[in-house]
Amino acid sequence: TLVVSFSIGLALTLVTVGVGAAISVQQVAKRWSGFNTLAKRAPYFSSLLIGLVGVYMGVHGFMGIMR
Repeated sequence: TLVVSFSIGLALTLVTVGVGAAISVQQVAKRWSGFNTLAKRAPYFSSLLIGLVGVYMGVHGFMGIMR
């Protein structure tokens, strides 16, 4: 029952956050004309950030191995 309760709670939380995000995006898009341009560029920023984190972790791990 603990796993079922956790799963239900997690599902409700994720659905609630998703609905809130979708409504927020609609409201922002109505009020700010530059939002679509920003939204189109967001995946590039995200991939750059993940790449930088990966490089940092790789260098940090390599330095730890070399000690």
